[in-house]
Amino acid sequence: MKRHVACVAAVLGCGSLDLWLDGCGGGGAANVTDAAADSATDSGGAADASFQDSSLDGARDGVASDGSPAAEAMKIVTTQGGLLRGSPGDALNLQVVFLLPDGGTVAVPAMQTSWLAPETVVAQDPNDAGPNSVLPEAGVKATAFFVNNEYSGQYGPGALFIVDRGGASDAGVTVTASVSDAGQVSAWVSISPEIDGGDPTRGQNLFQNVLLADNLACADCHGTTAAGSPPIDGGEAGAMYQLPKSNGNLYMYPAPALNNTSSDAGPNLAADPTWNDGLLGMAIQADIDNHGVALRGPMPDFFQARTNDAGAPLNSQDFADIYAWLRTQTH
Repeated sequence: MKRHVACVAAVLGCGSLDLWLDGCGGGGAANVTDAAADSATDSGGAADASFQDSSLDGARDGVASDGSPAAEAMKIVTTQGGLLRGSPGDALNLQVVFLLPDGGTVAVPAMQTSWLAPETVVAQDPNDAGPNSVLPEAGVKATAFFVNNEYSGQYGPGALFIVDRGGASDAGVTVTASVSDAGQVSAWVSISPEIDGGDPTRGQNLFQNVLLADNLACADCHGTTAAGSPPIDGGEAGAMYQLPKSNGNLYMYPAPALNNTSSDAGPNLAADPTWNDGLLGMAIQADIDNHGVALRGPMPDFFQARTNDAGAPLNSQDFADIYAWLRTQTH
């Protein structure tokens, strides 16, 4: 049996599919065979569209979350072609693709894709934030979510932020996307165990390094001991703060303290039990704090093009190491 994929043309337009849509624009019907769809498996655990009429828990069979058949020949992948797998602190950039009979794929435009599950956190206005956190609470199940942060353009709507693995032995989350004129597709994203501990010595190097322009260099603004940025006039009321990464611009607020100490305003990040290394990674990448409040400039977007000590993009291990070092800082 062949499956009609006219929905692909409706989403992407004839031009992008001229090489394989028979008679596009001329009344011909395009089809994908069972074998072509079934052969496009995902080595990272993504669930291909299986077109079954019954739903299985976890949507691993590829049906939509409401139990209806998934859209024809679609699947969810990472934009870099990696596994659908991550650890707390990671951000996975996801997209939906149509499967081609020759084994290739065509990416669905982001504007045609809506991410339905897990939930999307809408960042709170940093100048008018509510009293409660808008992040989902961690629990037995894994915690991951998308972020809509209009105050930062660092990540698009398909970025899945993994925060907590939960207590399940087979930890993961089901992601579900809806594609205009094509239906829904789901996939399983597995979550690896938490990074064990973290290396504070390496974390110190990542935090303090100011020698290489592309390194994270948190200390440029937050101070070498993570105690925050001092006011430029010695601490008088109403002082302005000058942050090096802001090209000398002045701000009415400091880069906050992140170390393992408390103040009249409450504990700093590393001393606050509502934080962990997964949330630290999420905050640095999504530009929101542990309550879902958008971070103020110059923090947003600074993370772009930053690397670790090996010149690679920062990952969950890097954030675990930084968090482990912050926990040691009590001055």
